[in-house]
Amino acid sequence: MSKILVVDDDRNIRKLIRVYLESSQFTVLEAGDGKEALDLLLHEQVDLAIIDVMMPHVDGLELTEDRLCQPFVGGISSLLICVSEFMNLWFSSV
Repeated sequence: MSKILVVDDDRNIRKLIRVYLESSQFTVLEAGDGKEALDLLLHEQVDLAIIDVMMPHVDGLELTEDRLCQPFVGGISSLLICVSEFMNLWFSSV
């Protein structure tokens, strides 16, 4: 079973992605920002990372491109996402 890391500072977005992926039989790990993701990757091996672009501390671009992060995320396939505030309002109304 594939293990996927979801990195997003919005817990509602993480939950939405986690529920969908778990229903498809994926194991899902979550991190609230890039720093938390790096800490998690010290102890966990994942097959894919779904990463929000705009986050506090270490953002998605830094997480995937910064040479200091490369030993941790360099070999992981990554999908960068960006959800606008409009989408956040829609999710909260559902």
